[in-house]
Amino acid sequence: MFNIVNVNYYIICFLGIVLCNFYDERKQKVDSKAERIFMCVSFILLTFVMMFRYTPYYADYVNYIAEYEKAAGMSLKDCFSTKAPLIFFINSKLNRYIENPQIFFILSGLFIMYVFFRWIYKYSINKYISVITFVGLLYYSISMNIVRQYLAIAIILLAYEILMKKFHTKSVKILLFITVVGIACLVHTSAVVGLSLLLLNAIPIPKSSGKVFVLYIFMYLTMGRIIEIALPLFYSSYDEGETYGTESANIMGIVIPVGIIILAWIYRLYLKEDKILVNAAMLAGIFRIYSAVGMLIIARAAEYLSVFYILLIPKLVECVLKKFNYRSRTIIAIFFIGIYYMGMVLMHKVNYVNSFKFLF
Repeated sequence: MFNIVNVNYYIICFLGIVLCNFYDERKQKVDSKAERIFMCVSFILLTFVMMFRYTPYYADYVNYIAEYEKAAGMSLKDCFSTKAPLIFFINSKLNRYIENPQIFFILSGLFIMYVFFRWIYKYSINKYISVITFVGLLYYSISMNIVRQYLAIAIILLAYEILMKKFHTKSVKILLFITVVGIACLVHTSAVVGLSLLLLNAIPIPKSSGKVFVLYIFMYLTMGRIIEIALPLFYSSYDEGETYGTESANIMGIVIPVGIIILAWIYRLYLKEDKILVNAAMLAGIFRIYSAVGMLIIARAAEYLSVFYILLIPKLVECVLKKFNYRSRTIIAIFFIGIYYMGMVLMHKVNYVNSFKFLF
C-alpha cells in the first residue's frame, strides 16, 4: 500500500547517497552546501507529513484530538490537574482562536522537527547518516504516535545543548539545565529521565575492559532498583505499565541497543570525549533489556536516551569503517539502516500516512 512515510525515506536515502559524493577527499572536507541542501529538503519533506498527517485509524491521533477539544475553557488550575499541564494550557489558549485540532499536530510537528534537525545540524559529524538514522530507526515514525513524549524529548535536547555550552559558573549551568528539564516534565512526566544526563556527563569512560564491565553491571542492577521504586510514582499500578506495547516489539527493540553497546565498548577509547553519547547508549540498552523481560513501559524511558544514537551511530561508523573513505562509509551505513527499515516495514512497524488534513 502507498505510504508517504516510506516514499520520503527512499527520497532522503537517494539524496544522501548522491550528495555525500561531493565530499572533498583531498581536503578531507564535507561540502557544506550539499549538506544544507540535504538537510533542507529532508526537513521540508518530513515536517510537511508530520504537520498535516491525517491518521484517524491510530488511537493516539484520536486521543490528541480529544485532548485538544477537552482543553477548551480549562482554567490554569484544571490544566495543572492533568499529567501534561503545559500542553493543556497551550491548547486551552489556542482553542480561543482555532477550533480545528489539526493546529496541535501542526505546531507540535514543527517544534519537534525543528529541534531535532537543529540538534543534528549542530552536533552530528555525518548529517546524512544522522537524518537517515532518525527516520530509518523509526524515531520519526514513533514521534507521530507519542507526540507529547517527543515534545518532551525535544525539550531535553535543548537541555543537552546547555550541558555542552561553557558557562562562567557551573552552578548556573546546572540550574538552567534543571529548569529546562522541569519544563519538559510539564509536557510529559517521564521527562524526569532527562536529569540522568547530568550523571552520564560526569561518568568518565574507563580505559579497562574490566572496569567497563563492572560499571555496566552496577548500572544494570542499580537501574533495576530505581525502576522498581520510581514506576509507581508515574503509574497508578504496575499493570498499567506492564501492558504498554507488545513484547515482540520490545524484544526487537533490544537488538540495536545491545549492538551499539558492544561497539561502544570496543571503540570506547576513540569515544572518550563523547561521555554522554556512550553512557546514554549504555543506559538506554539497560532500559530496553528491562522492557523486554516484562517491564514494557520502561521502553518509554529508554526513548529519551536512545535518541542519542542519532549522534553516536555516525561516530561508530567512522570507527568501524575507518579504512573506507567518507562516501563509502556513508553509503554502507545507509544500506544497513535501510535493511533494518525494510524489516520494520514488513513487520508493519512504520506509521502509515496516505492523506493530509489542513486548517482550512
